[in-house]
Amino acid sequence: MAVFDFNDYVLELTIAGNDFKVNCTAEMGDKVAEHGKSFAKLAEEIKAGNKMAAHVVSMCREVTDDILGAGAFKAIFKGRTPNVMDCSDVLKFVMGEMTERYKKQGNREARRAATKTKPAGGKK
Repeated sequence: MAVFDFNDYVLELTIAGNDFKVNCTAEMGDKVAEHGKSFAKLAEEIKAGNKMAAHVVSMCREVTDDILGAGAFKAIFKGRTPNVMDCSDVLKFVMGEMTERYKKQGNREARRAATKTKPAGGKK
């Protein structure tokens, strides 16, 4: 008898002692791609002098909570003042792990999503 089981697309991450689960579906890849566009726009505004580092931290808070779940940013930075470098490091880690997970999943949708979640510069 043929048997079908759903694939498990959940990526488990531990960041600053906190455990998170990310469902690495194509829909999540699309969401991450949209966040990437928002970061690119913010970078242009910073270059033009219209935005400051505080805007980067604020956007990182939104993106982190959107991907890892409400309150994730607060849990990760508990007892630590968020700064641009730390926020960037957290998101690069998350995106790098998601990209690796999408590659391992191996299906067409997963590969499509993986191209959307690559960290800046294409490296982890």
